[in-house]
Amino acid sequence: MVNSSNILVMLIFKLKFKLLLICLAILLTNTSYAKNNSLNISNIAPIKFSYNSAIINKNFNFKFNEIHISDKLIPQENHLNPDFSSIIDLIEPVIVKIHSNNDSLKKDSESSIGSGFIYDSDGHIITSAHVVQNYINIHVTLSNEKSYKAKIIALDPKTDIALIKIAEKNLLSAKLVSSSNLKIGNWVLAAGNPYGIGNSYSAGIISAISRNLKDSQIQEFIQTDATINNGNSGGPMFNIKGEVVGVNSAILSPTGGSVGLGFAVPSDVVIHVADQLKKTGKVQRGWIGVIVRDISSEIADAMNLESTKGAFINDVVKNSPADNAGLIASDVVLKINNIEIDNMRKLPKIIANHKINQYANFTISRRGKIKNLKILVSPSPSEALNNNIELDNDQSFNFLSISAINLTKDHRNYLNIAQNISAIMVTNVKNNSQAELKGLKKGDLIISVNQNKISTIQDMNEAIKDAKNANNKLMMVVRRKNNNFLLILDLK
Repeated sequence: MVNSSNILVMLIFKLKFKLLLICLAILLTNTSYAKNNSLNISNIAPIKFSYNSAIINKNFNFKFNEIHISDKLIPQENHLNPDFSSIIDLIEPVIVKIHSNNDSLKKDSESSIGSGFIYDSDGHIITSAHVVQNYINIHVTLSNEKSYKAKIIALDPKTDIALIKIAEKNLLSAKLVSSSNLKIGNWVLAAGNPYGIGNSYSAGIISAISRNLKDSQIQEFIQTDATINNGNSGGPMFNIKGEVVGVNSAILSPTGGSVGLGFAVPSDVVIHVADQLKKTGKVQRGWIGVIVRDISSEIADAMNLESTKGAFINDVVKNSPADNAGLIASDVVLKINNIEIDNMRKLPKIIANHKINQYANFTISRRGKIKNLKILVSPSPSEALNNNIELDNDQSFNFLSISAINLTKDHRNYLNIAQNISAIMVTNVKNNSQAELKGLKKGDLIISVNQNKISTIQDMNEAIKDAKNANNKLMMVVRRKNNNFLLILDLK
């Protein structure tokens, strides 16, 4: 017979053996799971976090003296998960929709859809110049869906800012603040009327400040990844307080839609331009009469310059403020009013926005020596052309969406055009016309057409008639800033 004590020992042994097997199975399972789910730590970015040391030390016997967590790493809750609903409620009444066309009776007439915002309680509205320029009928719709016919007070194509007005009073207006305090990474809200669907909003951050774009000679842009599409032009860009810090103006896109590269005119520029447009109907910019270029490494080596920073004076207009102050070709401008000139683009921007008929302090390098010059900033001759030439149908000649006038003695004197140059002057080129697409601009001089010299509007008229009897081509020699180029237009 088997001893009962032996049976008990055997049962205990079997139980322990089973428990051992179960433990081994669990251990093997966990080991396999860990291998299959291990994390590649090198591919994970470090996480910034915050903690309440009082709570942790009270509940746990941990010491974090070795970690050195900085309060600067603690993100603000509203920055991580911003809620713009209260801001939108605040700004909604100041945003407007704009629809422009040239013939309201024709459904297929050329039209423009854009946005804007209320500038003051008297009905002045800021938008982009390209939204309303060259259009006869401009209609503004407020947030309450009331529509008004608007008139253009003035516009400034160089900054793409326009001031229009509706017949309404006591309107709630937007608050514009300086854009000088903006930083890369700040949240912004782009508002407008994309594709004409109605007021819409998109949030993003400031991707870059002082961004230069092609053909922008007098200003820089705010770049954002907030969605901006066709129809957003002229709409406001708000900060997280609901204040206007820019005006949506352009996008860069291979498709025509938003790819996160949107650009706005900074509010500092908008405030400066809108104030002048309202007071005088024009923008007066500074001019000193120089042609500048960037400093290449070759120029820096040849002139023994320490760096390529600065603006190289390529030429100085005779009898201009720069010429009268003693600035000469080959001078290098290092500072203007103690503002460092990093590249040549900075010089015309500073001068354009300088107060007229006041001196600017120039620090220059000449033959290895530092010199200081005071240059009187004068009104820009090109602004005289843009704003002071009054035209009517008897004085101007129109062809192929181009307007031109005869050169007078005053034009020649003010624009420094030599008396021996025979030409007519272009005063306007319609947007998206054949001439604009081929490069003709306001202020260009037409010197000859089909190898015939052009001295007057009558000469131009005769040249067009001859071309119509021949091959319907106008081969024009155009002069711009002492340079000539060839431009061919089709009369058909």
